[in-house]
Amino acid sequence: PENFGAKGDAITDDSDAIQKWLDAHINNKNYVYDISSKTYAINKGLNINYEEEDYSIDFKNATINAINEMDYMISDNTVKLDDSIGTDICDKFRTISGGHWNAQNKTKDIILYRSRKTRLTDMHLLNAKENYVNVQRGSIIFKDSYLDRRDYGITDSVGINIQAHSSDSKISDIQARDVKIFTKCNGASIFYRNCHAWLVKILTDTVFCEYSKNAFFDDCYADTYNTVFKAYSGNAIMWSNGTFYWNTGLLPKNYEQPVILAHGEGYTN
Repeated sequence: PENFGAKGDAITDDSDAIQKWLDAHINNKNYVYDISSKTYAINKGLNINYEEEDYSIDFKNATINAINEMDYMISDNTVKLDDSIGTDICDKFRTISGGHWNAQNKTKDIILYRSRKTRLTDMHLLNAKENYVNVQRGSIIFKDSYLDRRDYGITDSVGINIQAHSSDSKISDIQARDVKIFTKCNGASIFYRNCHAWLVKILTDTVFCEYSKNAFFDDCYADTYNTVFKAYSGNAIMWSNGTFYWNTGLLPKNYEQPVILAHGEGYTN
């Protein structure tokens, strides 16, 4: 980004420079555009302006700080959609990896995505006001990342919000601290593997998984959540090889579908 005018001093607004770096990165795949381990400040959201095939963008060890109120920190909001089905016409994965993204309680979403297939890896997401990852359409593979609400107290934040037009997604090797609702999935089936979500403070109305169609958990750990599953509408929950702790109950009272625990453990206060 320095080649496009970025300072990386954590004070100067580098939004335009990083946007130019992004545009060059995804429109010239034959050239490697690197990014340093500096701290870049942005006062408006970054847009991935690419409507064609797949891309891969690596922010490595760079830190991106939001210094102004905004709807999102990074988004593919220019993706070309098929309006008849409401989804991205591209059938290949689009990948974003790396970076320490600090919303500083100023940004509604850190990542806003609506591609048909999205892969997010090796990211550190901090202090989102509402959603750390907001998937409006399509499916997501989210792995090897860390969500944290360390500096501004716990609000009604959602770790991963997968909305109505989304499809089956996979979430693996995610750690989340002080995220009030770990996942909120309106209709999608979710496959979890090796996820660890915990709360430093015991609060009310905390949920590990809300509104999922089907959920399959492997080697997952949920600690100090009031409700592990809330308003569940799927056909099955399967939790294997993991442990969960909850305060007020595993399932809502009106839940009638089966819960399958294979080599898992559950404890209540």
